[in-house]
Amino acid sequence: MRNPFRKQRISGSEFKKQQERILTLHRKWEFSLGLNNWAITYEYWRDPLKEVPKGSSFGTAALTETQWEYMQAIIQFDLGMTASMDDSTLERLFVHEVCHVLLAEAVCDGIDRGHKERVVETLARAFISVRENAA
Repeated sequence: MRNPFRKQRISGSEFKKQQERILTLHRKWEFSLGLNNWAITYEYWRDPLKEVPKGSSFGTAALTETQWEYMQAIIQFDLGMTASMDDSTLERLFVHEVCHVLLAEAVCDGIDRGHKERVVETLARAFISVRENAA
């Protein structure tokens, strides 16, 4: 099933534009969320990150993998999906993914993925709300 939220293959200039959008968000959130203490690598993909589950219209726009004990993380972005997101949606995705980084140690093995996602999303929305209301 083709993901309706994903653009087809993106051009080189669009690829660069999406990379810069993500790096801008990193600079915006780096110190306020304590990301400067982590070694975070961002990986950018033209192809989907994983297959869409059968019966689902949603794909995966980003994936996060951590080695919390060493404060290292890799966040992968599907730039075909980020290209179709407005700035607010991309920011929410970015903050959601870095919340995975911040919570990695606390939500390691034994917790259902759905619970992890809900906790991460709740914190991401709270961080964005606090920042917006402080302005």
